[in-house]
Amino acid sequence: MKCIKDTIRAKVLVNNFTPAWWGLMLDAHLNKSSDFTSVILNTDYVRQRPNFTFTDTTQTITNNSVLKDAGSYGLGQLAAQSIEGKPHIVSYYGPFLNQYMAAAIPFYGAYASLQDWDGLFFRNYAYYRENVLSDTITPSLKGYNSYYDLVGNPAVLSMFPAVSAMFRDARVKPAETYVPIKHDNDDVYLASSRNGRGSFEVEGYLDPNIATLYKVRQKFGEAVHRVAASYPYVRDTSAKVSETGELTWAQSSGMLTINADGIAGAIGNFGNDTVKLKAFKFRRLDDTRDNLSLLLLPLDSQKVSASSHLLLTATTRAQNSNMLWWPDSMGIRSSWGHPPTVMSAATLEVYLTTDSDRIM
Repeated sequence: MKCIKDTIRAKVLVNNFTPAWWGLMLDAHLNKSSDFTSVILNTDYVRQRPNFTFTDTTQTITNNSVLKDAGSYGLGQLAAQSIEGKPHIVSYYGPFLNQYMAAAIPFYGAYASLQDWDGLFFRNYAYYRENVLSDTITPSLKGYNSYYDLVGNPAVLSMFPAVSAMFRDARVKPAETYVPIKHDNDDVYLASSRNGRGSFEVEGYLDPNIATLYKVRQKFGEAVHRVAASYPYVRDTSAKVSETGELTWAQSSGMLTINADGIAGAIGNFGNDTVKLKAFKFRRLDDTRDNLSLLLLPLDSQKVSASSHLLLTATTRAQNSNMLWWPDSMGIRSSWGHPPTVMSAATLEVYLTTDSDRIM
């Protein structure tokens, strides 16, 4: 940092370290002198199949959904790398084989807005430049190397316009209450013996779900040692409702609803039960409980109720043709299927509360 700032006198913003997957408190502490903090997270990855020799045909991927993450591990990992007073940049990616990737896009977009983060990126749009013009979910031009390619996945790409507007225009309001996660020097010195303290590494286990309610940032150099019980969050098993009332995450059933003036949405596995939001209500008519993401965005106003033009995005589950999942939701490399991408069908009944004269 001294070389870049003082010797070279470079006029750039510097980040000391960007943890990926497993960021700990020491990683956040390392960024105390950074101009901004940054973190990379993926909630699913290609790995060795248990009890099998690792080969091209035994590689494994699990079909996980971030909406079923009752411990809020992913969100907690991202929030725990933010530091008081510094801009925070987040990158998220998951393999294209995961059927629930489309649900992850609005999920992290909504909570990035609640946490008032400064940048949000979904990697990778195209792993190789040849794939930019490809229209398949499998990077066939380069084989199976780019597991995280999004360019051929219509379920994921369709979410980006509305989610980008939601985050960049602050359609979901930041949390009003700011809770600094305070650490004294002993916390840092003893970080290697964290023993299940959770994402924020607070003694007594501070539930990562605090990030679903309040705006949080790490704060180092405190004089007083604090424990989890001193923070304004009590662990429970009920649906997580943001302080603003705009986000409701039912972790047990894997559903997220967004009820904001500037955007409305419902993401999760829905059957023929009616889901009601302020701006619209809907139900499935095909009697199939399956993954579905709905976002309603005003195009010419910051409020759904005052817009004359609306964008309605409806996205279903997607995967390779002939891809097979084992009973434990584990996909094996020899059964990952082939192009083209297929999306599950859905028949919907949607009621909009609007005076808009155009819906896209």
